[in-house]
Amino acid sequence: MRRPGVMPDGSLPEARYHGGMAPIIDLLRTALHRQRAGALGEAAALYREILAREPGHVDALQMLGAVEHQLGRSDDALALLDRALALAPAHAGVLANRAAVALDRGDAARAAADARAALATDPARFGARMNLGLALDRLDQPAEAARAFRAASTQRPGEAGALLHWLRAAGRAGQPAGVAERLGQALPPLAAEKRLALEAAEALEDSGQTSAALAVLNRLRAALPDDPDVAARIDTAMRYVAACALDAQRRSDDAIAAASTLLSTAPRHRGARLLRAELLLERADVDAALADHAALAQAHPRDAVAASSRLIALQHAPDADADSIAAAHREWARRFAEPVAPRPPLRDVRGTPLRVGWLSPRFSAGVVGTFFAAEFEALDRASMRHVVYDNGSVDDAVNARFRAAADAYRRIDTLDDGALVEAIRADRIDILVDLGGHSPGNRLRALSARPAPVQASWLDYFHSTGSDAIDFFVSDAHTSPAATAHRYSERLVHLDCGRVCHSPVTAVPAVVPRAADVVRFGCFNRVAKLNDAVLAAWAAILAACPRGVLRLKAGAFDDGQARAHFLARCARHGIEADRLELAGFGSHADALAAWADVDIALDPFPFSGCATSCDALAMGVPVVTLEGETPVGRQTASLLAAAGRSEWIAHDHDTYVRIACALAADAAARDHRRVELPLAARAAFGDVSRHARALSAALRAMWDETTRGDAGRAPLRIEA
Repeated sequence: MRRPGVMPDGSLPEARYHGGMAPIIDLLRTALHRQRAGALGEAAALYREILAREPGHVDALQMLGAVEHQLGRSDDALALLDRALALAPAHAGVLANRAAVALDRGDAARAAADARAALATDPARFGARMNLGLALDRLDQPAEAARAFRAASTQRPGEAGALLHWLRAAGRAGQPAGVAERLGQALPPLAAEKRLALEAAEALEDSGQTSAALAVLNRLRAALPDDPDVAARIDTAMRYVAACALDAQRRSDDAIAAASTLLSTAPRHRGARLLRAELLLERADVDAALADHAALAQAHPRDAVAASSRLIALQHAPDADADSIAAAHREWARRFAEPVAPRPPLRDVRGTPLRVGWLSPRFSAGVVGTFFAAEFEALDRASMRHVVYDNGSVDDAVNARFRAAADAYRRIDTLDDGALVEAIRADRIDILVDLGGHSPGNRLRALSARPAPVQASWLDYFHSTGSDAIDFFVSDAHTSPAATAHRYSERLVHLDCGRVCHSPVTAVPAVVPRAADVVRFGCFNRVAKLNDAVLAAWAAILAACPRGVLRLKAGAFDDGQARAHFLARCARHGIEADRLELAGFGSHADALAAWADVDIALDPFPFSGCATSCDALAMGVPVVTLEGETPVGRQTASLLAAAGRSEWIAHDHDTYVRIACALAADAAARDHRRVELPLAARAAFGDVSRHARALSAALRAMWDETTRGDAGRAPLRIEA
């Protein structure tokens, strides 16, 4: 009968006996041949004959133990294998087979220990690798199980079981590294493993790897063309693909409807639920998006990626308070992050450069390019070495700048978390700066293993990570005041020169005076930020400024259905369509140029702008903001305070409206502001050399504080 573990281990025992022992070798070969042919009783008799002649014959003990296990007599099997190990404690084959027996007996911890011991003696032992994966899977350690199965599948590419166990574990762990590459190669026949193949496809789809799931399902359908289970799974996957295609075609109404139809028949479908949540959020329907996230959490309680997406959605909610958002981040770490490993020893860096690692999925055009490409080139190179860990796959001009400026550049998108940790450790990184936080494509969970002795978060995520594995959070005193330190799992680092440095890859156009035919307000933020409270404030501003119009640029407006939905929302707030100028976002260069025809920028709330506010101020356009409690609610306020324009920061709805109307009424000051504001902005948050010096000093201060063992919570202040 077939047992859970992989047994017998597989290879014919070596002929280690000579002279008078030759007949035993012949018996051993015959016994193994009969065992492989399924004649277990005959094989057992031959093994017992060998043991009658040589009671300490390790290979006969091992293989008889394998037969007893195959016959379902695990107690007898274990006794035989224990006898063999008493004679040969490091025998890899015996250890691997005892791991299989332990699995059969429900002792996954012992199975894992035996399998690891076997691999320590013989790293190429396939059966041990498989049994290790099965044990780790039983122990609910899918990421480690996936690593074991991946190694086994690499060793035997034609073994369907090893491949499918890897795919299933990788899906459950949310560790898809290497999966797409493997599925692009020749696959073994899967029909004999139909159940496991369907489970692997489901796990892959649940982790967002629909293309990988379809590769498995289509391979299965080729062998089982009339199988109803396979056909049903492919139909479900293709309905989700169709919903995604509608989204890509900028048909959001139709995409939402398609996702909803799929969810009516497959309510736990992860992809459809997450797609609908994201589309609803992009329409500023935060409550509906969060309801979908709640359903996701119930159906997929181990989905760390979807849970990170929920944290982002939560920060768009007008009624979510700062303490509850901070608590949600800590809850994410409690549920999804591994226990934080001990801090690695800090090396003596006297006379040697600090080794700094930078981790992000977006070393390309976008936020990281705008705020970090030029600064990365200007960082301290005399006493530091900089290594880039790129989890993205974009090869553009900005990415080329990072590659050229780095002392070492690593593509890590094909590495699972364990391999990533090993790579960082191999580079002997002293300080690892995570630029991703909970943003899409992040590798935050890997950092619980503490690949570097000092770990920090900065730039492309706007909130505390919630993880105790991250030591420092780089910000400024306005965005993250000392009084809010209790909301951060990290120790705050305050840069006097501000959290970010605006240095767009695209050249900022020359600022020219604008003809004052109408007062043009503008907002180039995502529609997700434009909740009903924001629209109500804008309606009041437009009502008070009858010659005013509102220009909005966002990617959502390339979608005619989303545009119609937004216009209907505006109409409910009394904003007529002829007071609005809607356009798609286009390129960053398009957005910068469009500010030339805007008089006043209106910042959304509670999720304020950052890059958009920097762009507006750099183009001489004043920004009106309503300061909130959370970091995302204070981004623009921090920029304005640094630029000496705190008078444009409101603390309530009425003041927000009043400031905007006052700016609109002051036509005489517009041309002056267009000249003066870009200079103030450049001095406040556009000095690349100054910010690079401050960031380099912050890195050194983090190292020194950790070296001294200072675990204080007071923010570290880094002077400009």
